[in-house]
Amino acid sequence: MNKNYIYGCLERINMKNKAQQRLKSSCIYVYHILSIGALNIWGCFYENRIKRYFEENGDYFRNLG
Repeated sequence: MNKNYIYGCLERINMKNKAQQRLKSSCIYVYHILSIGALNIWGCFYENRIKRYFEENGDYFRNLG
């Protein structure tokens, strides 16, 4: 086995990993945008209810931090 062959294999594996990482991060990015959009829509309906909940239970959440 010569060095060039081994380096070529490593390079291909490296490229494949990079492509997979890029795909994974773009999927996460799209999912992130979609979930934020869903949260915004959901938030429009529930904002007052959530606000009231946090106001009533605010001390509990402050103690967690």
